[in-house]
Parts: sequence; C-alpha cells; structure tokens
Amino acid sequence: MTMNAKHILKSFSFQAITELSAPCSKAEISKKVLEIARECDALTDDLIFAFKDIGWGFTELKMQGLIANNGKPGKSSRWFLTV
Repeated sequence: MTMNAKHILKSFSFQAITELSAPCSKAEISKKVLEIARECDALTDDLIFAFKDIGWGFTELKMQGLIANNGKPGKSSRWFLTV
C-alpha cells in the first residue's frame, strides 16, 4: 500500500461523511467511499488494499478535529462532521 492510497482513502472518507451529512456507520461510509472511488476512476489495487485500514483514517480525521463519533464501540459507532 502506498502512502498516496492512504491519503486518498482518508480524503474520500471525509468526502463520504460530508455527503452523507448525518451520523453514519463505518459500513455506510465504506459503501459511499467505493461509490466516490468509482466515480473518480480511482479504484486501484492500492486503494482496495488500503481499505482494510479505513477505520484508522477515521481516527486520524477525528484527531484533526474534522469528525467525531458517538463514542459507542463497533457497529453502534456513528461518525459525523465537527466542522
């Protein structure tokens, strides 16, 4: 996995959370990220491989103060914008 794929995935994740505009689950975000990647013709092997770490991208966005979650673990967790 390249660092570029990791950054693209994080960017697509933020875009997905923005477009979904309501507290959303990791599964909902992942589906939206795939949709965005397809639309941008960016669904490369590296991006697909990076998908296993999509949750880490959420954590990085949270540490940057761009998103937050409801504090619940696992499938009960919901992510939303803070900006």
